[in-house]
Parts: sequence; C-alpha cells; structure tokens
Amino acid sequence: MASYKIVSADSHVNEVPATWERVQKKHGDLAPRSVQTDQGIFLVVEGWKDHPGHESASLATQLGASKEAYVEDCSHEYVGLAIGNLDQDVTTTREKWRSATGTYTGTGSPEAEAFRKGFRYEDYPGPGIDPAARLKDMDRDNVEIEVLYPSQLRHLYEMSATNEPFFHDIVDSFNEWLLDYVSYAPNRLIAQPMLSILNPEQAAADMEKYLNRGVRAFQIASSVPVGTSYADPKFDRIWSIAQEADVPLAMHTSTGRFKQILGHMAFARTSGAIDGLKQARWFIGGQLEIEFSFAEMIYGGLFDRFPRLKLVAAEFGTSWVPGVVDRLQNHDKRLGLELAPGEYLKRNVWFTFQEDRTGLLATPIIGEDNYMYANDYPHPMTTWPRSEQVNDHQFQGLSDEVRRKITRENALRLYGLAS
Repeated sequence: MASYKIVSADSHVNEVPATWERVQKKHGDLAPRSVQTDQGIFLVVEGWKDHPGHESASLATQLGASKEAYVEDCSHEYVGLAIGNLDQDVTTTREKWRSATGTYTGTGSPEAEAFRKGFRYEDYPGPGIDPAARLKDMDRDNVEIEVLYPSQLRHLYEMSATNEPFFHDIVDSFNEWLLDYVSYAPNRLIAQPMLSILNPEQAAADMEKYLNRGVRAFQIASSVPVGTSYADPKFDRIWSIAQEADVPLAMHTSTGRFKQILGHMAFARTSGAIDGLKQARWFIGGQLEIEFSFAEMIYGGLFDRFPRLKLVAAEFGTSWVPGVVDRLQNHDKRLGLELAPGEYLKRNVWFTFQEDRTGLLATPIIGEDNYMYANDYPHPMTTWPRSEQVNDHQFQGLSDEVRRKITRENALRLYGLAS
C-alpha cells in the first residue's frame, strides 16, 4: 500500500431525483424524472422522442410513460458499489451478476434481478444523496480527492443534436445540483460542470459564469455531429477561455457518440439475447470516437491555434495511446502543422484508466506525465474499495516515482490542486 493518498481522476456522481428538480420546474412532465416500481428505479425522459433507446417500449408503458419515452435503469450505475461491499472475489462476482443479456441488471441473473428489484437510493447514499457517506467510501479506498463525472447525463448528450435548448436546461439543472453536492467538501470533491457544446456561444457564457464561482474544470462531448469538428472556428471562444483560465476540458466515454462510427458495421454476431453490435460498441466504439475527434483537432490545426489547451480523455484507457502516438510521428510537413501529430497528444491530452497494465508498461517509451489513475466509483468496473491492491499489481516493475505521479501528482498538477 502506498504511503500517500490517491487522487481518482474519474469518479462518478449518480443522478438522483433532486438532480432534476430545476429542469422539472421549467419543463414539467417532459423533464427527466425517477420512477420507482417493484422492478426497480428508472430514469424516464418524455421530452426526448428521437433517442437511440436503452429499454423497451413495453417497459416505458409499464412505467406510465409513452412508448416513445427514453427509459434507463438507474440501478446499473451502483453495481460496483454493491459488489465492492460484498466479502467476495470481485471478478467472480461480476461474472455471476452479468445477466443473460450481457448487462449487470438485466433479466437472467438472479443476483442482478434481486439487486435491481430491491434497489433504493437510500441504501447507497454516497454517489448522489449524501456527500458525507461518499467521503467515508473514499477513505476506505485510500482516496483523498475525486474528480467527478455524471452517470446518466452522459447518455442524454445525444439529445443536444436535435433539441439543444432542452438539453441545456437539463445540463443546467445537473450543474447546479452538482455544485451544491460538492460544496460539502470542495477540496476533496472536484466538480466539472457539463457544457452543452452544440451552442458554443452559450457554452462560453456558461464557462465564464462558472469560472467566477471557482470552478476549475469542465466537461464537453467526446465528439460533435457529422459535418463539423472541434477544429471549426465556431468553437474557438471555448478553447480560448479554457486556455486563458488554465482549466482542462474533459471528454468522457459515452458522451456524444454523435458520429455513430459503428453504425455501419456490416456484421456483429448475435447469440441469444446477446447483441453483438452493443458488445462491439462497448469494446471499441468509444476508442474510435475519441481517436476520430483527436484526429480532427490535430489535422484541423486546433492545437497550433491553442497550444496551451488541456483536454482529458476520461475512461478510454491508455493501452491504445502509445501505438497512436508512435504512428503519428511520421507526417507530411506540407500540412503545415508545427509539431509531429503524435506530439500534440503528449502535450495537450491527459488520459485516465482503471486497470490497464499494458498501457503502463509503455510509459518508459511515451512517458508518464499525462496518465491519471481513476477508480470509476461506483460503476460496475470500479476498482473500489481495492484500488491499492489493483495498483500493486499493475505497477509491478515500475518505479515508486512513476506510480505516485500517475496515481496522484499528475491530477494535482492538471487541476491546480495543492499537493
């Protein structure tokens, strides 16, 4: 066990009924709401009709919603916390919980079904109800500070492509709730307000508003819709504000997915209730999306225009990074870029991971200054409450100095936190 405390560069709050109170006052029944039934607790959004869908239309009807409503199981995001509280081998228990549909709270697994049907927010207060309970969970994992991301809000980001004003109101409700939540321990819980990036002017105004309230980081989508890119000058005001304020902008997996890169996959094997395309999306979809975005940024000259811009690729892992950086060292200088393309990733981007020994073993080649450990609390793949044991294993063969930088110092430096 390390002699110092960890900084988790990617942990999550889980949205609760209070998260949506502000947007409900403005949009009424169209706004997100939590619905509790004997089958569990679900998020319902009536105001999003053209969504990709997470649950069935029949379930929406059972919940008293229209069949076009967006419905999502809320208990899924607590699975890691529930399993971590059991005195059992985590890997084995995860597989027991993984249901016939390949998810942790779907039908087919007795453990998963029992958890979903018996789920109550009050039984797991740390992620969204009680920050004091969260601090106790952090202490149990030897974590001093957590940088916070949303859970279900990530999946709603696609809404902004068709109804940005509605999404902005949802984001505003989340942000105000989040800032209230972290006010209990602002030096240990780091809020990152979400920006509705498809309205760049409003996003820039929101940044300035929150910077005046002491915010030190923001979240944006991992991509933008087909036909545009983050290198488009219409986003320059956002990059300028972030650069001048010296605050990072984080791009988390499952935010945006606007380009739907896997939508044209010709074949993905389906076996029974297991959807091959969904499995493929989990396996590689996020990585492809973030690589696509970075390529657009690099070759669009974004990092030459804003050389001090800091971005975070959250929960995309690190094992793919060395290969991409190495491949991008060779380039045609006639493109007019100031650096080899791979150098921009090393200079301007930070990467978070939970368990990724393969990526860590490449640090002697690529360096360790831009890698940041994360426990992903309280999601299914969290390392909580065994982060130290996980790190004892994955940092084998690397120096104590490298481990300390990646599990603590890099995040402190990026977010401007006291060491």
